[in-house]
Amino acid sequence: MRRITLIFALLLSLMGVTQVKAGTFTETFDDVTVTSRYLLSNGWVMVHNGGNYQGFGGSYDYQIKSGNYDGNSGYSLFCSYSDANEYVVIPTKLTGTFSYYARRAESSNGTITFFEATKNGDTFTIGSQLATTSTSSSWGDQKSFDLGTSGKYVAIQLLKSRIDQITASTIDEVSGPALMVTGDDNGTLNFGMVNPGDTKDLTLMNPGTEAITVNITTTGGFTTDASKTIAAGGQETLAIAAPDESATGTVTI
Repeated sequence: MRRITLIFALLLSLMGVTQVKAGTFTETFDDVTVTSRYLLSNGWVMVHNGGNYQGFGGSYDYQIKSGNYDGNSGYSLFCSYSDANEYVVIPTKLTGTFSYYARRAESSNGTITFFEATKNGDTFTIGSQLATTSTSSSWGDQKSFDLGTSGKYVAIQLLKSRIDQITASTIDEVSGPALMVTGDDNGTLNFGMVNPGDTKDLTLMNPGTEAITVNITTTGGFTTDASKTIAAGGQETLAIAAPDESATGTVTI
């Protein structure tokens, strides 16, 4: 076993492809208002029975109400009904850990369920369930679940519940092809003490709307695939093998 260090230099040489950076998403609802019946000023999309809200009646009741997670002056997203066909969608792709606080809306305990939503034009459709939690009279501890790394639209179904202090990471949306690389630390990939031939992985993601093919070359004796094709909204794993001697090299994508 030898100590092998790869000073990983990622060189993007794709014509017309943008490297997409992750940012931070936070919503406390303190500056959010109801701009018209059941519409929120932060741009969140109301969905009912799989289609965007367009002025129907009934019990659609997502509101902003005072009383936030830490007991100080502030607000939370609130729904006192139990219509399982009603949702709000965060219209930004999110990744990583989705954290939040939750409690019941009024006197009866409730639930909050999270779903992945898909987007077609300006219309969102509710998809598979991501996580769920029961709510009670106390905000309790911060709750969380993992969204993965590829970027998802999150739909929230509040049944007699409140939610507050939502945080996650974002991926910038890009029309056309795009590239995001994870698994490296500020441009380096340190193998540490490994056997020659052991691998370290990078994840190549395409949060854009068109498929891309990337060509890959290495120096310093490191080896990997010569190319990868990444579908729109998809990702591929790039396994980089260490050489049989201590070396420094680069990977060019």
